[in-house]
Amino acid sequence: MKNMEIVNFVAQTISDSRINKGHIALYAALIYLWSKQNYTGPLNIISHEIMPLAKISSTPTYHTLIRQLAEFGYINYIPSFYRKKKSLVYIT
Repeated sequence: MKNMEIVNFVAQTISDSRINKGHIALYAALIYLWSKQNYTGPLNIISHEIMPLAKISSTPTYHTLIRQLAEFGYINYIPSFYRKKKSLVYIT
């Protein structure tokens, strides 16, 4: 079930000391947005749209957290590098 993604994520992160509350908040926001798309396709996101959902107020913090989620294998993140173009996020 797709709505179990957050449960599975938290279960995996219990033993992953690299994950902190910022990662969990961002992942939860990503899952929320993905649910709005009926769990289909990649997410098209812009940082300033998702940051308030994840309660992240710093752009550098957001970029660090999303990059780390990708590095740790929890998401596949394809940044656009253009301010007005949305980045792609695949939930893995």
